[in-house]
Amino acid sequence: MTIHLPEARLSQLSVLASNAGYESVEEFVSDHLVALAEQQNPADLEPMSEEEMQASLEMIDRGMEDIAAGRYYTLEEARRRSLAKLREKQG
Repeated sequence: MTIHLPEARLSQLSVLASNAGYESVEEFVSDHLVALAEQQNPADLEPMSEEEMQASLEMIDRGMEDIAAGRYYTLEEARRRSLAKLREKQG
């Protein structure tokens, strides 16, 4: 497959790839395309039960409490951790 990108966009992707620990833009884009392809279509999701909704809200509350207490990752660290998990899953 060949993807044609404007030079400015390729430069942006190069910086993002490097910051995320990738050796090439191709590897970076490939991982993201695989993740995108594996995402579930929101139209295919069934409505949440009351129990699932309550559990989800509790998880959000715990996350907000962690943030308020200073327990959180920077966006860059969260990206690195997510990409590492994606690579492990694919590996």
